[in-house]
Amino acid sequence: MIGIKGTLKETETIQAEVRTFLESIGLKLSDTKTKITNINTDEALFLGTLVKRAREYSYSRPSHNNMLRRNSKKLRLEAPISRILKKLREADFMNGEKARPKLV
Repeated sequence: MIGIKGTLKETETIQAEVRTFLESIGLKLSDTKTKITNINTDEALFLGTLVKRAREYSYSRPSHNNMLRRNSKKLRLEAPISRILKKLREADFMNGEKARPKLV
């Protein structure tokens, strides 16, 4: 996920630069896992966390005047609990709804 303001062409250029950098340190950028998206309209799953733009605005009053100012929508990170529980059950770390201690 690349969250840069600009055109798709600019984003693809940045992605190519990131790919080149990663290859220079012995890593590879996965095309199947990489998603170019507009964070203002879509959401992305990154390391098991949903990254999206909040629906509501926040407001503030600057100290130099008393006018109410609308701030930009903030990024929102959500942990999809049902997905996490499913993975824990599949890995045998849960027995039904109870945690199951497991020594590794």
